[in-house]
Amino acid sequence: MKIRELTRVVRVSIRSFSELNPLEQELLVEAGRVRRNAQAPYSHYCVGVAVFGEDLGIYKGCNVERATWTQTTHAEQCAIDGMITVLGPSKIIAVGL
Repeated sequence: MKIRELTRVVRVSIRSFSELNPLEQELLVEAGRVRRNAQAPYSHYCVGVAVFGEDLGIYKGCNVERATWTQTTHAEQCAIDGMITVLGPSKIIAVGL
């Protein structure tokens, strides 16, 4: 059996909120607001996300847990589905969560 080694480099930059540009700040604020609407009775892990679309609109989503895990909706999925509902197939410019 042949063994392959994979290497991945991850670069991380940590900045304070005030160092973010206005769009990044708005996405994080909106994600925090919509997070309050999350329904997470099982994991108790509430997630909110804001997606900036190519139409310059912000689309928000939160996680919704159900008794069957296969029907649980992820926050990112919810926001992207909402964007596609409005715009049809489109590009994501930025995401804040």
